[in-house]
Amino acid sequence: MKKSFLKLFLFTSLVFAFAVSVSTLRVQASDTEVTGVLSTNIAGGWGEGIAVEFTPGLALGTYWEAIDTSKLVLKNAKGVVVPITLAETVGDQIAINRGQGYNYYGYTLTFQSGFQVIRTSDSHAFPPIVVTEKTYVFRGNVTTGGYWDLYTPATDITVDDNTLELTVGGATHQVVSTLTPETANPIVLFESADAGIASVSSSGLVTAVAEGSTTITIYAGSVTEVINVSVSPAAAEQTGILITTPEKKITTFKGYEYDLSKLTAVVSYDGGGTGAAIIITPEKISGTFDKDTIGNYTLTLTDGAFSDTFTVEVVAVPAIAARGTTAGSDFGNNSGWGNFYVVFDSPDISQYLNIKEEALAQVQSKVSVFGEYTHITSIKNLGGGRYEFWFDNTNFKAGDKIVLEAGMGLWQY
Repeated sequence: MKKSFLKLFLFTSLVFAFAVSVSTLRVQASDTEVTGVLSTNIAGGWGEGIAVEFTPGLALGTYWEAIDTSKLVLKNAKGVVVPITLAETVGDQIAINRGQGYNYYGYTLTFQSGFQVIRTSDSHAFPPIVVTEKTYVFRGNVTTGGYWDLYTPATDITVDDNTLELTVGGATHQVVSTLTPETANPIVLFESADAGIASVSSSGLVTAVAEGSTTITIYAGSVTEVINVSVSPAAAEQTGILITTPEKKITTFKGYEYDLSKLTAVVSYDGGGTGAAIIITPEKISGTFDKDTIGNYTLTLTDGAFSDTFTVEVVAVPAIAARGTTAGSDFGNNSGWGNFYVVFDSPDISQYLNIKEEALAQVQSKVSVFGEYTHITSIKNLGGGRYEFWFDNTNFKAGDKIVLEAGMGLWQY
């Protein structure tokens, strides 16, 4: 049989005012070599579709009589069969799906074994054009001068990572895919199930968009692979630290160091949010502080590149008034012994008092009744700011006031 050639190209309607480049493909029926050349020859008035031109073509007075579409298979880039709804002769070419668009990027067209087109004339029939089974893939598009190429399908596709964890505003991920066999040449497509969570470019660059989960599907003809994508919200940016101690102030008595454990602070973020607590150490505090001078001192807490200020107020140490009760007491008896429950009026003051039994000698010089120092024989901490004093003073009676003078070694912070 005489060797035959065919030429494939996309055609488009002349509704476009500019010339559109298309690709022609000449294939010798018994050969596997494919040569693609560009052409701008477009027949007018056809509408978009695929045109097939066979070589040898029509001689003078001949025409195409029959097209065997049962052995002609068209698939899109995802390997899905596209119905051939129209196959007709237009001039010396065959039009496939005329009027149905021209975006055939990645499409394949297969001429199955035994496909033929009948040529005839008014006087006699010519040998049919018979094409050895081949599949062609279209690359590019008609506006950029795509071309048809012999097609080797992929049997498998693998990717560098099937699970991606991305952060909004963070790094993107370039998908690296590998086809089997190495000679496979399908158009590889990337598609996101939800581009509002993660988008993917035509080259496989995945970008996080919003918090959530989605999938990216890679198509290589009818072969697919899926990537699971999890997107986390953008990490909050720290903009400072925030001291959370009430009124950002610590109060201490004259002569005492301030209690750093009362200072609390957290990380602060753009927009007003706060985060983890900051570990506070003396090394993070700066500023001038004089425990022996009454007044307010502004100090600075610094954590990394961020800081906040707070106030330490030094106040005078007051005489501590205590209330007494006769419950269980033995006041005014002839033995000269008695006990007295002391309840401190101010919890803030009582926490500065650490009365210990071993401090009895100092207690004797720091507890007075009617201006006279009293012999205290023992002290017991009853809890809740209550202390029990045992003393020797025959002149003491219920309702008398005891003044506890803070300071010295007795009242220790």
